[in-house]
Amino acid sequence: MKLERRAGVMLSVALLVVGNIATAVALSGVSNTVDQNLTCTHDFVRMSCDFKAPNCSGYNLTLQSDSRSEEVHCIVKQCDSERCCCCPEQMFLIYGETHNARVCKGAECFGSKIISIADSFKPRVPTNVTVKESNGNFEVTWRTNMEHRPSVSEDLTAIVTYRKKGDTEKVSKSFQPATDWLQLGLKYYEIPGQYLEPNTTYLVSVRSNSWYGLPSDSSEEVEFTTR
Repeated sequence: MKLERRAGVMLSVALLVVGNIATAVALSGVSNTVDQNLTCTHDFVRMSCDFKAPNCSGYNLTLQSDSRSEEVHCIVKQCDSERCCCCPEQMFLIYGETHNARVCKGAECFGSKIISIADSFKPRVPTNVTVKESNGNFEVTWRTNMEHRPSVSEDLTAIVTYRKKGDTEKVSKSFQPATDWLQLGLKYYEIPGQYLEPNTTYLVSVRSNSWYGLPSDSSEEVEFTTR
């Protein structure tokens, strides 16, 4: 009887140890996943963070400034089938600062990641993309939507991408765009006519690119046809 009781106690202890190890391993796996996949970007107005996790329910994210006492929190939501996202509200974004981003679920926190305000700048999506023919070339114009930071807008490079309608093969050109001040600061780029086939419809799109090579999302594709 005593042997059976002792064996039962030993089995319970063994199961508890195994359970604790399994929990620790699981949490370690979640921590590694969150750390490796956590990204935060901003447009100098709003910060957006996301990470990969099997289920976003119950997570929260905290951003702590390295130079001020400011600490902001946000509730994590499901943004697609694989990623969780979060947009901290009322956050001051100061160039040169860094923030410690920490993801938690209940009382458990899964590591942290340092987010640099300089490195994590992602420009807004360009809009108002238009194309017009000019002396045999095709002038592409667009708005950067970074008017709230004029000096930043001037430093942005651009990526213009075009392709024949119906084709998947694309041509991309990265460059420093010129500014048309007569059209309220529109950026523009000329595609040389000799690079295009006559009587052909093309699709063109634009992305802005930050000084650290972090491009915006792509604008909508706009059609134009050569003569």
